[in-house]
Amino acid sequence: GTGVWSGEGVTTDGIFTPQQTGDLSLYYTYTNLNGCVDLDSIQVSIVDPQNDFAGDDFALCLNDTPVQLATGGNWSGNNVSPGGLFIPSDPGIQTLTYTIGTGTCQTSDDLSVEVYTLPQVSLGVNPTICAGDSVQLEATASGDNPPFNSFSWSNGSNLSNNQIPNPWASPVLTENYSVSVVDLVGCVGTQEITVFVNATPIVNAGPDLTLCNQPIA
Repeated sequence: GTGVWSGEGVTTDGIFTPQQTGDLSLYYTYTNLNGCVDLDSIQVSIVDPQNDFAGDDFALCLNDTPVQLATGGNWSGNNVSPGGLFIPSDPGIQTLTYTIGTGTCQTSDDLSVEVYTLPQVSLGVNPTICAGDSVQLEATASGDNPPFNSFSWSNGSNLSNNQIPNPWASPVLTENYSVSVVDLVGCVGTQEITVFVNATPIVNAGPDLTLCNQPIA
């Protein structure tokens, strides 16, 4: 026997392509080998799929605060939870996929997130000075997003200038100094250095003397 489909949006062999939302009927006519015919129908409800917009592409710095993405669907990709919590723990461009709906109503959208590397900061070896002396600190920065125009020193006292890469430090006691460097895209790298201070020796030359201005026998 043979069967034939008919109705809006369906081919005779039963391939259905929705044309618009709404309810409609599809008909199946079957003729057996004896030439007898029967007809049945199904009701089809066509609805719009849910919004699968994953959001606009964005960028952030390595190890920034985790970001909550769109909710309601399911996320997949590197460093993202199914609920959409993205943790920027790996540098580079991450492609995340947002899927919503089920069955024929399932749709998906991709989101691109670029995770920038942080500036690398070098301060050299920890210096040692004597009490009362000074030492010039020297911060140098490198990384993927130059220039590095912002230097900020903290956690230390007795600096000649805390907004330049090479201030003079005059600590009274051993002191830790940390510097933060900001690159072109706003990512921050930090580094710390310790200036060790050695106490000066206590010298005693003895009591003062009063002498006559003549050779001493």
